[in-house]
Amino acid sequence: LDVRTTEILEVIDSASKATQTMHDEVIRTVREGDQAVLRAVREGDAAVLRAVTEGDEETRRQMRVLHEDLVERIGRLGESRR
Repeated sequence: LDVRTTEILEVIDSASKATQTMHDEVIRTVREGDQAVLRAVREGDAAVLRAVTEGDEETRRQMRVLHEDLVERIGRLGESRR
């Protein structure tokens, strides 16, 4: 090979290595971003689950109060018919 061809091949090899390095960096950045998104989704899921659980507990409490009130009213209706 002549000198010019060798220089061209070296430039091509260098560009290829630089391209591979940039590709690897992009892949790493995407993977890190994906992991960050997954963490955020998991944290959001946990927050939603906590909110639903708290809401369920509040609903149960309200239903107990309503049930007790209903039982009391039914009892009073029965007493008033005697």
